[in-house]
Amino acid sequence: MSGTVVGTWPLESTGDALEVGAGGIWSFGPRGRSTLSRWNPLLQTVDLSVELPSGATPNVMTSTSDTVWVLTFEGTVVRVLLAP
Repeated sequence: MSGTVVGTWPLESTGDALEVGAGGIWSFGPRGRSTLSRWNPLLQTVDLSVELPSGATPNVMTSTSDTVWVLTFEGTVVRVLLAP
């Protein structure tokens, strides 16, 4: 098996936590990790940004078709429900 790079795009992200699902590629914002952003590869742009609760320091995330779940260093789980 082999692979071929077919494109690269600039993405403002910390780069250490990405999730694919719920309509795009999710990442934490680079400044304080207080923002959750969805990058749409079809449009090649960030099409949604969500501010996380004050004091929440996100660690990892996962997603379903309509929800992004974020586990914080403080030991809480943040649920981001996506409206259609």
